[in-house]
Amino acid sequence: MPKGDTDDWGVSAEVMDAAHLCSGDLDITYLVLQSGNQGGLFVALQKVAEGYKLISISDAAQGRLVLSANSPHAIEVWDADEIGACTACFKPFIVKTLEFNGTDYRLVSEHKTRKWYRGFQDQPLVVRR
Repeated sequence: MPKGDTDDWGVSAEVMDAAHLCSGDLDITYLVLQSGNQGGLFVALQKVAEGYKLISISDAAQGRLVLSANSPHAIEVWDADEIGACTACFKPFIVKTLEFNGTDYRLVSEHKTRKWYRGFQDQPLVVRR
């Protein structure tokens, strides 16, 4: 659940973007869900023998999910440093690098951007080649 939202958040969420990535040992689809214009949730659907497993990655305010086509295990989660800041305003972001260990996502590193950005509602998911 995104921070500070009500229990029915998932009822009004919609998929904003998706990407399917495969490697030798991983078949996974990443989804960016959004409710309203500020709150978002990043999740993954992992292919397992009996179907799919839903894995919650992180919530994010005005953020984005950055993936690598060459390394589907490693991802970046961008989250606005100011909760509730206007979407058109420039602001710093917290960038978390996460690694999938086969079960869930573990934090590898975290830093605050020196450059300020507007929210990423128009491009909430990026796949680097």
